[in-house]
Formats: sequence, C-alpha cells, structure tokens
Amino acid sequence: MPRIYCGAAIGGRYAITARSAAVIAEAGVERVEIPFTEGSFAYHDKTALAEAARLLAAESVICRSVHLGFETDYDISSLDDSIRRRTVDDMKYGLSVAPILGAGMAVVHGSSEPITDDERPRRLSAAGESLKELCEVGGRHGVRIALELLPRTCLGNTSAEALEIVEGLGESRIGFCVDVNHVNLREEPADVVRALGKRILTFHISDNDGVDEKHWFPFEGVIDWQSFMDAVREIGYGGQFIFETVGSLKGDPRAYLDELRARFDRLMAL
Repeated sequence: MPRIYCGAAIGGRYAITARSAAVIAEAGVERVEIPFTEGSFAYHDKTALAEAARLLAAESVICRSVHLGFETDYDISSLDDSIRRRTVDDMKYGLSVAPILGAGMAVVHGSSEPITDDERPRRLSAAGESLKELCEVGGRHGVRIALELLPRTCLGNTSAEALEIVEGLGESRIGFCVDVNHVNLREEPADVVRALGKRILTFHISDNDGVDEKHWFPFEGVIDWQSFMDAVREIGYGGQFIFETVGSLKGDPRAYLDELRARFDRLMAL
C-alpha cells in the first residue's frame, strides 16, 4: 500500500524556529502545511521563506503544500473584479515562491461566503476563470492546485460541484483537497473519496458534530473513520493527512503534537 504521512497545518501567528521545527520532528509529525495568509507567515519575504525551508530541512520535516489565502475580501470568485483581480495576483505570487519551501502543491478555496442561489452561477464562472489563470502559473512553477471542498454555502460544497468547477482545467494542473470536516456535512466522506478518486492530492483531517465544522481531533465527533479509511485505501491514496485540528503550537506544542500523532496512528490502525 502507498504510504500516508502524518502532517500538521501550521496556523495562527506561528513562527518556524530551530526549536519549533525540532518539536515537530520529535513528535513524529512528518509534514507541515504553511499558510500564505497575512499575519500567519511572512510569505512575501523570500528570505523568511528560505530560512523556514532550511530549518525544516535540518529536522527532516517536509513542506509539500502551502495554503493560499481566504477572506471575504480575498476571494477568487468575487463579483467585485478589483477584489478578484487582487486575490488572483497575490495567489500567483504565492505559487511562484512556494517552491522555495519545497512545496509542489497549493490549497485554494473556491470562495468565501455567504453565497446566494441567485449569484451562485456567476460566482462559479468567476472562480473557474480565476483557477484557469492559477493553473497556468502553477504549471510554470511546478505547483499543482488543490481545490478544497468547503462547507455551508461556499463554492465546492459537494463533490459534484467541485468536479464542475475544475472541468476542463486538466488533471495535471489541478486536483482536490478533501477536508473531511467539511464534506461530511453534505455527503459521506467515503463516498466523496470514491467520487474524486485519483484526483485527490491531499486531505485535511478533523472531526465535527455533523452540524458545522469544529476541527476536533478524529474520534471526537460523528465521522465514520473506518469507512473513510476503507475508501482511502480502496483508491490507493499515497500522500499526506494534514491535521487541521483545534490545538495551539504556542502553549504546549509538544503535548498537542503528541496527541495529533497518536490520532494519526489510530487512523492508520483501522
């Protein structure tokens, strides 16, 4: 079976230092996903990017993916063209510098929210045009786009709509990030895995109450993890599970990361 790697999303105002990189490695977390969002990581500073890459490499921690921004005024589907243009241009920059970290993948949200039924077709069209541009730039830099499946009224809140958004963009340029804590609000995660199959590039892992996203550790909510893991193995997935769970890498990072690794191991044992 292909290998699945234990990973953590590095969120908030987390700084990558020699000590923090060591703590990640000591806990057995093999991959990190770094946010390219204002206030989270200095992605506009190429020196900071190179230093982060050096510190992670020193501990054999790998960054295979970055997470491009997502806010109401940072939205590839915005009907305000000035917002959409600013967002796409900044994401193009992010794609150009992601390889400094060793990342060959960039997770992208298809929209912010709320989105009304009336505006949804226009927002889908705008997102498609934006992703076409991003795929072209990503292709030049060796970075694939992973469109994240989202909750509530966001674009890409079902597997069928996610497939509609990427239609015609090319499997070599774009695939999917399946966030289990999002998709179970409308579909069974195992069904989503089978529907998207080999186009799944990465997973975001967390649990919820079946009502809204909670970002709990697996086994603390309602998700059927056994059926999910059965489907993951059925499609022959090899890659990373990036935990987007409630926990801080500030207060007691080692305790949090130890628990994260324990939950990962429990998933692997299913």
